[in-house]
Amino acid sequence: MKKLPSPIKQNLSRKLLVGFGLSLVIIGLGTLWVTYTSLKRDLEQQVQQRAESITRGLEFASEGLIEIKEASLLARIVQNYATLPTVVEVSIVDPDGMIIAHSQSFINSNRYADIQPSLVSAVNQASQLGNEVHLRTTLNGKPVVIEILPFSSLLFGNSGRRGVAIAIMDLAKMEQDTLRSFVSSTITMTVGTIIILLFLGWLIQKLVLRPLAKLNQAITQSNQTEDFLLPDLPHDEIGFLGANFAKVFGQVKTYKEMELEIVELELREKNRYLDAVLLDLQDMKYALDRSAIVAITNINGEITYVNDKFCEVSKYSREELIGQNHRLFNSGYHAPEFFAALWTTIINGHDWRSDIRNRAKDGSIFWVDTTIVPLLKGAEHPQQFLSISQDISDRKRAEQEMRLLTERLELNNRELQDFAYVSSHDLQEPLRKIQAFGDRLKTTNGDVLNERGKDYLERMLNAANRAQVLINDLLAFSRITTKAQSFVPISLDEVLEGVLSDLEVRVEQTGTTIVCAPLPVIEADPSQMRQLFQNLISNAIKFCKDNVAPIIQILVQMIQQDDHDFYEIRVIDNGIGLDPKYSDRIFQMFQRLHGRNAYEGTGIGLAICRKIVERHGGMITVESQIDQGATFIITLPLKQATVEDYD
Repeated sequence: MKKLPSPIKQNLSRKLLVGFGLSLVIIGLGTLWVTYTSLKRDLEQQVQQRAESITRGLEFASEGLIEIKEASLLARIVQNYATLPTVVEVSIVDPDGMIIAHSQSFINSNRYADIQPSLVSAVNQASQLGNEVHLRTTLNGKPVVIEILPFSSLLFGNSGRRGVAIAIMDLAKMEQDTLRSFVSSTITMTVGTIIILLFLGWLIQKLVLRPLAKLNQAITQSNQTEDFLLPDLPHDEIGFLGANFAKVFGQVKTYKEMELEIVELELREKNRYLDAVLLDLQDMKYALDRSAIVAITNINGEITYVNDKFCEVSKYSREELIGQNHRLFNSGYHAPEFFAALWTTIINGHDWRSDIRNRAKDGSIFWVDTTIVPLLKGAEHPQQFLSISQDISDRKRAEQEMRLLTERLELNNRELQDFAYVSSHDLQEPLRKIQAFGDRLKTTNGDVLNERGKDYLERMLNAANRAQVLINDLLAFSRITTKAQSFVPISLDEVLEGVLSDLEVRVEQTGTTIVCAPLPVIEADPSQMRQLFQNLISNAIKFCKDNVAPIIQILVQMIQQDDHDFYEIRVIDNGIGLDPKYSDRIFQMFQRLHGRNAYEGTGIGLAICRKIVERHGGMITVESQIDQGATFIITLPLKQATVEDYD
């Protein structure tokens, strides 16, 4: 059986023995001190009492023996008292200080003052005052207790003269006796303490150290086998400790197994997650490499990494790019301040984005939309710079083409404005002369002309009038963009009310019924909205069925398109309708489905309606069948789009 490690074993037993030993020593010393003090006090009291008893006996004997003059008997009594333990001296002294009896047989003087001069004052005090005197002093270098007791006798007379009985007791001898008792008690207690400590050591070895050694061996083996076998332990606290340790070990083992399973599950889950993340990163890197131009530069602006797309666009190899600066691609298009601002932004830890015009290795130009992100890597200041770019050369070419087209469109618009000016001035002037001279010819020479001449004149005037209407319609069509007003909030109810007021006579003549739902307030050009409704209602009245009064309904509802609010307005009539295959053709310039003799007009009205609606960001369509009326559907936004709506 393995034992407890020697340092642990010795330390434990030493601590226990030292603890018990110190306790016993402290208790023993305390007991000895109390015993010593008590013995000393008791011996002092015994000495005091013995001295008092001696002096009392001498007082009694002296009073009688002195009167019968038995001095020899009195001397023997004194000498008998002197044989008692601790007695140093016994004396009987008369009032004159003369020794009547003394414990020593041979003395050099009969005067007590010659023998014990230091006690003269105490003897005189007791003799003269009649008081008992107790003294504790030193005689001849020895501590003593002195008892002086006065007594009277007829031989001394009646003048208050008193003799004294003196007993001197040896305290040193008493202290020696006390010390011998103390040493004897100390030896006895020391031997007892050693025996107790040996017994305690044996008990500790048997009841504590050996069970602990067994428990230690089981614990040591459990560290190797990961299984705890409870040894045979006594049914005491150590056995209880071992049982609880076995229980705790079992619980810890269970917890470790559970924790190990949890850790394994977490590791498997993390591995699956990391594998998925790695695949995602690989996919993202693949997608990024296929679509973006990526480069990493150090704090000095030197290229440390480029992807394949970078090499493809710049026409440089990776080996040619690593260690180079981005100045390698400078096309000279941007000013030095442009790159200074770029560097200031990123060196201060801020992202930077802009379009850059670069030059490839073969001299070709390519544009990139570049974002540069400073990489701190846990530091306070940037350590690297990540550049992610998109090749926007095609977009830049498209923008250039768009600018060219815009310039051409502006040129065409100016030409259209010039055409409108010519139409409104240069063309109308000769047309008005034709109409004016034709009317004058008809008035002044109408009677002279034959029927054929009158027919020619009438055809000429009708053609001039149609030309006038056509020119006016063309001017109206061109003014939709050239003379357009700003968009403002307007009430379509008020617009419709003005249109119906203008058409009031025609509505009454044709017996037209108009039913209109409440119309909304939208942002629009007021004059163009008026022209839109006037054209649609006029067409509904014009293209009515024979002998059928026109009925026109105007309905409205709000709809959502691309998260914006629109109003859908339907203008419904009960007219002649049209073939669905012409539903788009009727909105084109000069398109007529009927001859001029059947229905008047130039074929521009609905083209004007479409251009007005499209300028307002809306759309116009028609739903119809022949002889079943027509429904014109106009979609207009509640609010006109701004630049922010397209961001």
